[in-house]
Amino acid sequence: MQDPSRPVTGYPAPNGCPPPQPGVAYPYHANQPNPYPYPYAYVQPNRASSSCAFIRSFILAMMVAFIMMGVTIFIVWLVLRPRFPEFQVESVSLTNFSASNSSSSITGKWNFRFSVTNPNKKMSISYDVVQCLLFYNPEFISETRIPPTIFYLI
Repeated sequence: MQDPSRPVTGYPAPNGCPPPQPGVAYPYHANQPNPYPYPYAYVQPNRASSSCAFIRSFILAMMVAFIMMGVTIFIVWLVLRPRFPEFQVESVSLTNFSASNSSSSITGKWNFRFSVTNPNKKMSISYDVVQCLLFYNPEFISETRIPPTIFYLI
């Protein structure tokens, strides 16, 4: 039955090597199978009480909310690049000035001329009322309000 034209169908193939010894199926040393399917006993982890889990969840939710708000504010700041309006006093004049020692008061007509410019290109500024306060060092001298006008700084 050693016909070289037929394909090999048995074991071992005739390749010139000696056949394995009888009773040995695998020539290398194999580890013995573990009789226990899991090497360690399963230990259930200690579960924290529901109040600790709630506190942890609440703190995590607050941290996520603050991070999202911070990212949103940062993106808005990057897009708009807001800057404060620029106030400039153009002229100041004082007329009819008088000082009284008996009542320790001063009177006069104060005229201020100032300008406000908006350096922001993507935002406009509107106001309802302008309150003007005049101080000399820490001492309050006068106060007035400019009535509202329909005026927008662009």
